[in-house]
Order: sequence, then structure tokens, then C-alpha cells
Amino acid sequence: MKTLMLAAALATLSGCSAVTPVPTPTGGRGVRVACNELANCYERAAKECGPIWHVIDSSNAMKPTPQIIVECGNPPPAK
Repeated sequence: MKTLMLAAALATLSGCSAVTPVPTPTGGRGVRVACNELANCYERAAKECGPIWHVIDSSNAMKPTPQIIVECGNPPPAK
């Protein structure tokens, strides 16, 4: 029981509950990031992608468990 409680506490402190690779419309490298706070999602996106990334879906950003999808690298050029 103590181990389970410790694991739950560590998961809460880490800020993110899940990072999942996802395909992007442009064929680039994307990740879905779900966190306990939206700011933590942005921090984790930077860790996953490095300094250059952009949000491609923030429709679930204001849910109780915020979630964003980002594409690593520069955004595609405007058409």
C-alpha cells in the first residue's frame, strides 16, 4: 500500500501523466501530452521536442486533465 501511495505522489509531482507519439497531418513527429496543469504540458513538449515545436491541437487544453498535441520542428510554411 505504501508503494502505491508513493508512486501516486511521484506521478503527481512529475506534472505529466502521459506522453504518446502521434502522427501529424504533415507527416512530422508529433506527441500528445496530458498533464495535471497546462503549463506542465508546455514544459514537457519542450523536453520531448527540443527548442522548436508548435501546438497543432489544443482543443482539450482546458479540460480537468489538460492535453495538447504538438509537432516537433518548425511549422510548415503558410500557403
